[in-house]
Amino acid sequence: MKNIKDVLEKQKIIYALIISYEKDYGSCTKVILSTGESLLLKHTIHSTLRHLGDSYALDLKILRRKYCNILNCKYYVPLPFDQNHLFVPIKTQKPIVHKDPSVSYINYYAIEKLSTKEPVLYLKNNTKVKSLNTVKTIKKRIHHARICAKFDTLKKHPTATVAERPGVYHTQNSKEELAQILEEISNIRDLILENLSKKEKR
Repeated sequence: MKNIKDVLEKQKIIYALIISYEKDYGSCTKVILSTGESLLLKHTIHSTLRHLGDSYALDLKILRRKYCNILNCKYYVPLPFDQNHLFVPIKTQKPIVHKDPSVSYINYYAIEKLSTKEPVLYLKNNTKVKSLNTVKTIKKRIHHARICAKFDTLKKHPTATVAERPGVYHTQNSKEELAQILEEISNIRDLILENLSKKEKR
């Protein structure tokens, strides 16, 4: 396969986009699929994401800006493409030269659990992804992805009750984090309903 569009055309579910340095090609992208199969694309992670955005007719700059505003953060926001692909940015590589990419993208829906002892994510296809981020940072990135997932669901169904997806954090603080997430979801729901009410009055 030449690029990520070929993967999507075959209706494959992407579990991860991982930076991979190859001797003859430099910085490439390893695509990990739900089946456990991995493919090597001879494109940087940035080019792969851009091709992915083109496939969904999404401008990544606008997408990032949108979720920066929602999450009130400047960098490393999740990237939702559809109901099966919501990518969490995590650092997996030290740049070899200036401006080399260092951040890979893991599908939030593919995450089985996060180790409590080391920065390692376990995916549902038994793939293990090691990160250079701290466990705390990865938890924060997953937290943001959960909010994005709930935001998109509530945007489509404003009055829906959204069930919490269990089993991602696996840490002692899960109950506290869950309470915080639910509060933020409630705030998002209120905001959406308020905006809908304003539109109806116009």
